[in-house]
Amino acid sequence: MTPTISAGPAPGRAVVTRASRSGHGCSVEDAIADMDALGYDFHLYTDSSGEDCLLHRVDGGHILSGAHGRPPWRAGDPAVLVRDDRAPWLTAEQAMARLDLSGRPFLFYVDQTDRRARLLYQRADGGYGVVVPVEVGRRPHRR
Repeated sequence: MTPTISAGPAPGRAVVTRASRSGHGCSVEDAIADMDALGYDFHLYTDSSGEDCLLHRVDGGHILSGAHGRPPWRAGDPAVLVRDDRAPWLTAEQAMARLDLSGRPFLFYVDQTDRRARLLYQRADGGYGVVVPVEVGRRPHRR
């Protein structure tokens, strides 16, 4: 997918959107390998159950989150903490405002328009980056 650029909520702040580098059916182990190979601190992917997941690096390991609750991953790797909570359901504008207020480098959320996860992050140029899941033709989860 070629990145698309659109105007952000504040003048001069561009939003660059790109598809995740991992397709449908990615495992946690594959996502970790992709993160390591690409030098990423966070990674959005779709697991084999169709759940959009976020994996991000923390001191001593990784945290795994599912868009709609606990991801169905049961491996015993103690270096991966699995979160039970759901990602917030937001519009793109709400997500940008929340990211700006949080002071964090990224925000994992479910877009209200298509019910798929998004990974919004601050770009080095002051704009926003949005990673969207690879389209796999599945029906989105119901809220």
